[in-house]
Amino acid sequence: MIYEGRAVSFGDLNPDVESEGIGRKNLIVSESISFHVVWISSAEKPHIHKEHDLIVFLIYGSGEFHVGDKVFRMKRGDSAYVPRGTPHWFKNISKTAIAYVIFIPPFDGKDNIPLSSGEEEGMEKEK
Repeated sequence: MIYEGRAVSFGDLNPDVESEGIGRKNLIVSESISFHVVWISSAEKPHIHKEHDLIVFLIYGSGEFHVGDKVFRMKRGDSAYVPRGTPHWFKNISKTAIAYVIFIPPFDGKDNIPLSSGEEEGMEKEK
């Protein structure tokens, strides 16, 4: 990957932000789009992005990606699209998982709305 004018490996990068087993490095933020590397050591909490669509490319590891009422097994090289407002979360089933994530419009770190336990249970019952 080319980052800041030089070739780097994803393994050479470190998170800018870390919380509850999730790390994020902001790579590029423009007026219309943003690019990030995300590390997931265990599992995200179910959440939505009310104002952002996202595209996820799993570049290392494997896991279960919950999107709406569906669960997708993801491995290195797989990708997924999550429309804004769609409940989702990733559960790592490998030693570590690293994803390349694109947000449209650019992610400001604020539009991460957790789901209440009632909303999570409703999604599980729909399966």
